[in-house]
Amino acid sequence: MSPHEVIAAISTITGGSDVIVAASSGGTFTATLQEYEVKANQRLLCNKGLASMGYGLAGSIGAAISRSCRTILFEGDGGFAQNMQDLGTVRAQNLNIKIFITSNNGYASIRTSQKTYFSGNYIGCDQATGLHLPNWELLFESFGITCMILKKDFMIDPSFKKLWESNEPVAFIIKADPEQLYLPKIFSKVDSKGVMTSTALHDMSPALEQAVTKKVFKYLPPNLIPTPA
Repeated sequence: MSPHEVIAAISTITGGSDVIVAASSGGTFTATLQEYEVKANQRLLCNKGLASMGYGLAGSIGAAISRSCRTILFEGDGGFAQNMQDLGTVRAQNLNIKIFITSNNGYASIRTSQKTYFSGNYIGCDQATGLHLPNWELLFESFGITCMILKKDFMIDPSFKKLWESNEPVAFIIKADPEQLYLPKIFSKVDSKGVMTSTALHDMSPALEQAVTKKVFKYLPPNLIPTPA
């Protein structure tokens, strides 16, 4: 399933008092900020400035306690695994947190970098290369938290609606393609000496059409305008 489609769908059913917490790094953070439409009086929290993996669950616990409201967490499987022991607090305090985990078999951002810049020589990014993540259904069951694997028609599934409207903590698993890319994005460049440098913030991939570039980059100094590939 596409995390973008799930997040966009969830955005349509949230209420004005809900708090949304976005993962602080990786594809799920990108998808949340691209797709979620923040409503009046809602708060969307993230920690992108530090991009510390594992922020999501801790951040959602703080939000749920401080505002006594439904809190929606969007997090990647790798980031969630950093602090999954905090589920003990979620269950003990019976916090109304709805957890959406993008399950793409590991560290998707690291895997993408290794594919792009290191010819697909993978290490420590998924189960095949030394990283093992838990069976999410068994993990949440062990904490006494209901877990549901989302399917394409989940929005009209009575089971989903019942769990969504409950005051209990619930986990929803989004099984995503491990090879999915999150675009647009900034790709670093590797020179002939193997040195990596990041491109400018406005020079994202895929590149804009030249007709669009002339319109949106006309206020930039000439030396900052991206060179056509």
